[in-house]
Amino acid sequence: AGELSLAFDTVAPADLLRGVAAKYTHQADQQTIALRVAADKGLPTIEVDPGRMEQVLGNLVGNALRYTPSGGQILLAAAQTQPDKL
Repeated sequence: AGELSLAFDTVAPADLLRGVAAKYTHQADQQTIALRVAADKGLPTIEVDPGRMEQVLGNLVGNALRYTPSGGQILLAAAQTQPDKL
């Protein structure tokens, strides 16, 4: 029930995704699953806790690896959208 401390930093979304993908590339290769990263060019940086975001994204990739069949693909993508299109 304690507070979760966050250490915010400025991060490029593509770098964050590439870092997470790098941690799971070996496992994906062993399962013959393509793990890809796609990020729009020119995305603004974001203010996040990189460690926590890597943990969240890592949990999602881990689950995707668990349920994606051999020969499948997992795509980590970042794109900028217009607020009215959310």
